[in-house]
Amino acid sequence: FKLRNNLESFNEIESFSFSLSWSGVLTISINEKIPFMLWVEENQNNYIDEDGKILKLNIRNFDHNLITLYGKEANKIIPSLFQILQKNHQFYNRINEIFFEKDIGWKIKLKNNNCIFLPLDRIEKLMNIFENVYESDLYDEFTLFDLRVNGRVYMSNKKC
Repeated sequence: FKLRNNLESFNEIESFSFSLSWSGVLTISINEKIPFMLWVEENQNNYIDEDGKILKLNIRNFDHNLITLYGKEANKIIPSLFQILQKNHQFYNRINEIFFEKDIGWKIKLKNNNCIFLPLDRIEKLMNIFENVYESDLYDEFTLFDLRVNGRVYMSNKKC
């Protein structure tokens, strides 16, 4: 039980199992968590899981394309945004970077260098509106989409 409690205390462990053979050999299988995002705060890089918890991993050559998250304490708020973004896998897979500013909101930079600005609240409703823009011809004409003003979508060709 002590070993089980110790293993459960590690954020880096996704799951584990024990197997004790008749000869007394204890086999422990451990599945490590795969990092969800790279969080950059004050020039310090941390891998985080889906709950925003820091993973203490020593990864030098991680070959997955992780989304980079920027902003003070952004790891604490990203789980709520992730739940909404995850509903649209097609859009989520196009995200390159996410920036968080406490009193301003989210800036999401896509792999094609387009940007979406979102407020801190009403995100699910606004993502539904943005999906309509994304599926229309307007998406190809503009590079910046600001949905922070209630009831409006500001579109321009400014750089992100």
